[in-house]
Amino acid sequence: MQKYNNYSTPRIFSTSKLAIRQVLDLTYFWAQQIDYHAFLRRPCKFGSESTIVDWKNFARDLCDERFLRHPVVIGGPGHIVEIDESAWTKRKHNWRRLVSNQWVFGSIYRDTRECFAVLVDQRDCATLLSIIYQYIRAGTTIYSDQWVAYNGIADGPGPHRYNY
Repeated sequence: MQKYNNYSTPRIFSTSKLAIRQVLDLTYFWAQQIDYHAFLRRPCKFGSESTIVDWKNFARDLCDERFLRHPVVIGGPGHIVEIDESAWTKRKHNWRRLVSNQWVFGSIYRDTRECFAVLVDQRDCATLLSIIYQYIRAGTTIYSDQWVAYNGIADGPGPHRYNY
């Protein structure tokens, strides 16, 4: 079979050893969040589990790159977003002892369910305000719990109300 390299062909197709149909199948099932390992290994003739895992990682990395280059900005005048923070932890060998703790700050836009989440090292007012200015449009009403670091949000892009 002859290979054609065309400038209009996306790089993922021209550099992959998979058939285009296999790439499309992998991408479709990944986007649908279907656990497809067993399904793809038999009917779609993927002999290797590592091929499926590699493709999932590649698709995730593409999304990471896209969102880092073009961050989601939510809200706007007359719209409401909710903000909150959460600690994500990991157990060593899925056992009792916690080995890491990562704080995540995020927001959700009530109308469209658009959201963002950002890893944060510090949860102080200055750090959170810089994230709010980056991801939330001016004039947006912000709902939060009454956590102490949110006290300075009154200086933020829009009115701040407490949600209990």
